[in-house]
Amino acid sequence: MPFSLRGIDAIIFSVFRALNLKVLVAPVLGDEAWDEWEQAREEKWMQNIYGDSPMSEEGGGEDNEESGDKTRVGKSWHKMRMVSGEGGVGLRVGEDPTPFINYHYPLHILPSVTWLNESTENWEIAMVNLKHTSSPSEPEPETETEAEIMWQYSHAAIFIQIPAAEERKK
Repeated sequence: MPFSLRGIDAIIFSVFRALNLKVLVAPVLGDEAWDEWEQAREEKWMQNIYGDSPMSEEGGGEDNEESGDKTRVGKSWHKMRMVSGEGGVGLRVGEDPTPFINYHYPLHILPSVTWLNESTENWEIAMVNLKHTSSPSEPEPETETEAEIMWQYSHAAIFIQIPAAEERKK
């Protein structure tokens, strides 16, 4: 991919590589599935507080998972993938999408990326999968399942690892 860069992208890649910094061009997966998961978790948490169901003793629905922005970077370039889970079962609303998506679109998470610009264009469809709309706690009859199509988008990004100031002085 780096050799297909043009214009300012090619210049940025070449300059930082010439400065002996680690430079990577990789696909970035959008956060659509994780946004829906967070929304489902928040709705469940709010229902526990204000709904009819009793509050659990597990700390009020809060978990110890680190929050904050995470960048999900593909481990390699792929064509668009149309996938479903084992036995035709896709992603279920309210479940963490990470294992399902990572199985079909291998990725790693970068916890602290400083973006120099916002990506507003050039998102491409990376993966299409089934999303079951019933919650995991609701038993589904074997004959009838409600499902929607979920789209995962990605775009290319240039990552530059800039060492800390102390390391640069060496």
